[in-house]
Amino acid sequence: MVKQSRLLLALGAAVGGLAAASAAGLIPLALAHADAEIGNAGSLTLVAAGPEVPNTALGVDGYVGFQPFFTEWQQYQPTNVEIGGTTVGSYDVFESDYASPWTDESVYNFGAATSGGTDPGGLAGATVTDSAFYPSFNAATEQEPPADVTAALHDLHVVFGNGEVDNLLTTASGTYLSVDDPGVGSALWFEAAGSTDASLMWSGLADTSAALAAVENLSSLLPPDVWYPGI
Repeated sequence: MVKQSRLLLALGAAVGGLAAASAAGLIPLALAHADAEIGNAGSLTLVAAGPEVPNTALGVDGYVGFQPFFTEWQQYQPTNVEIGGTTVGSYDVFESDYASPWTDESVYNFGAATSGGTDPGGLAGATVTDSAFYPSFNAATEQEPPADVTAALHDLHVVFGNGEVDNLLTTASGTYLSVDDPGVGSALWFEAAGSTDASLMWSGLADTSAALAAVENLSSLLPPDVWYPGI
């Protein structure tokens, strides 16, 4: 397999480029970086710890499919958590990639921490789902995607072990950001296409700025995807 980071929405895309894509009803996708500022904890980065282990119960090399119509890959992916440049622990992540001409989805299930204490990155039991709908590149072909991939919709959805749900949905008209923390509260923001400022639509949270910063940086919770398919 070609070692390559997955593609996902460039939230900081240039205003002109995003506006032009929006006019066509599409949103640009770009190479992701699993690195973002998380509150006062510093820079949280997920780093592949290897070796990756295919789930052969699914099929040879952890694969089933009928190209170019659909493919599914599954593997166990050891992943280190770095904060401020220091490795603080690790997890074993079970990754499932599903692709067809109409959708591309990667699901990352974080198991219990394998080092660094009980839960060094706050990700034990978390499920991170990265989905693109009607992408311009068919990931089921297993070919390396071009740099200018677009999609009609892009959704990044995270369910934490404590039940909190964070979501970032990007459409041609703009991006919806939401947090739903049971027993604490919820909030919803909207960021218009071409803007870098999210507007609060409603909130039941005591600290909306911290919650917004966290959901804006959800891409940092995507483990490095070191194999194709997956955009």
